[in-house]
Amino acid sequence: QTQQHVSLFSRMMTTLLAKKELLVLSGREIGMICSEMTPLFHIDRVNARDVECDISVFNSCSSVVSALIAHYSKQLYGCPSPLFGLLLSLLSHLLHTNARKGLSEKALEYSKLCELLIPHKDIFKKHVVGLILCYIKALSEGMSPITKKKLMPS
Repeated sequence: QTQQHVSLFSRMMTTLLAKKELLVLSGREIGMICSEMTPLFHIDRVNARDVECDISVFNSCSSVVSALIAHYSKQLYGCPSPLFGLLLSLLSHLLHTNARKGLSEKALEYSKLCELLIPHKDIFKKHVVGLILCYIKALSEGMSPITKKKLMPS
């Protein structure tokens, strides 16, 4: 059921975000959207999902983040903490995913998100540090070579 709700939310939000004439969101509202998606990646919720559902939830949240970056980048400049909190949750989740649980698909989605941030590097550079530190910590704790290879583009 979580999968269906998240998928429906994702499709609705992606459509609304692309059509600013229907709905214009403030930075506060965008921050709230990011904050509301972050708990989907808490370990207890992740463990309760099957692999297919988990991949679907990850991809759905990634599509909302992509739409936010594409259509509301200026508003995100004013509320980077919720965005990077969500990106950190996605990365942490990805670092605890193995090949049988959709590592390749999730890493590809995450790489796409990272690529979308490149044009905004001057604004977000100090916030990316948290993501880099999370990655370095995972490397120091013994990241699998497969995970490392899949995350290299990110």
